[in-house]
Amino acid sequence: MEVFSPDRFKILFNKKWDTTGLAEATAQIDRELLLREFTELRRTAPRRGEREKTYFSDKRNGSISTPQRKDDSPAGDRNRFEEHLAMALWGLNASWPCGGGESFRLLDYQFPLKSAQGDKGIGKIDLLGLTNRGRLIVIELKVASRSPTNRGETPVSTLLQGLRYAAIVYANLTSIACEIRQRFDNSILDVPPTVQILAPKLWWERWTNLADSTRRNAGAWEPEFIRLIRDIEEQIGITIECLALDVDYGDLEYGTDYRSPCLARAHAIFPVLLDQAQLFGPALIPVEQG
Repeated sequence: MEVFSPDRFKILFNKKWDTTGLAEATAQIDRELLLREFTELRRTAPRRGEREKTYFSDKRNGSISTPQRKDDSPAGDRNRFEEHLAMALWGLNASWPCGGGESFRLLDYQFPLKSAQGDKGIGKIDLLGLTNRGRLIVIELKVASRSPTNRGETPVSTLLQGLRYAAIVYANLTSIACEIRQRFDNSILDVPPTVQILAPKLWWERWTNLADSTRRNAGAWEPEFIRLIRDIEEQIGITIECLALDVDYGDLEYGTDYRSPCLARAHAIFPVLLDQAQLFGPALIPVEQG
């Protein structure tokens, strides 16, 4: 079995995306090399099935190991809030509209991709979704920090993270589809998964409403980001979605057992319109499944 190494992938596994020079760096991404890397990652991706490891687990049941009272909510810890928000969204058991008259629901959170401990540079998918027509969605969830000067990862870094996860999922589609059929009684289309960037409105606003000096240093990254998305969709055949949630730290609760991150209701999501004067499109209203 070929040993996986992220060092082969200079674009997909590049995590050094700074605000300064962001527009120029995005424009300079070699599209042909990116396509070759995506294809190579599919070929060499870790395969849990070959090591008799499953993707889904009953251990991921929406509970955290340590009780978390509201007074101790992860307001200062962006990573914990991100993970807990993913769990809360999954626990809603809701269905959201998406493009082409479809809808999607969430199958799992913290979805594993490693087949061995040594698979460096590979994390877990924040949320795994499925459309009503059987297409998987790799959802990269981002949240804003409490600090107004901390924007977190750049949108292009987030996109590339979702893209490399999509390549690994696509490489393992047969194994994943088998588990989904057994667990959820759903069939999966043999197509690349959609990549969805999902973040609270505040995260998107911080990246689009840059201060004067920061904007000059970053450049007009939005049109370059849109071009990158369109090139990926055309050359690789992956749909990219940018969506926003109207949620914040105070919306997250922890249930009566203080172990179950939850939201009081299923929040709408909003298309992100980076090329228009109004950043967010009309609300896409969820339907709770009960």
